[in-house]
Amino acid sequence: MGWHVHHKDGKYQIWSTVVDAYILSEWVSAEVIEQAYVEAAIEDVKKTAKMNIDRAREFYCSAMLPFRCDPKEVEE
Repeated sequence: MGWHVHHKDGKYQIWSTVVDAYILSEWVSAEVIEQAYVEAAIEDVKKTAKMNIDRAREFYCSAMLPFRCDPKEVEE
């Protein structure tokens, strides 16, 4: 995510370096900017969790090699 915040006349806007444009439809309060960052972070963490779940389903453990757990070595 290539975001940074601009400030003008007491309001804020998020600029995305990915699309080279503002991502909000208007200039907003600092609280709205914070909420936008929180929502983006939640989506990123959900993607990571889903990826780890899929990897664990396939390989028993979601860690990348060479650190992946061996189910024979893990105590119940």
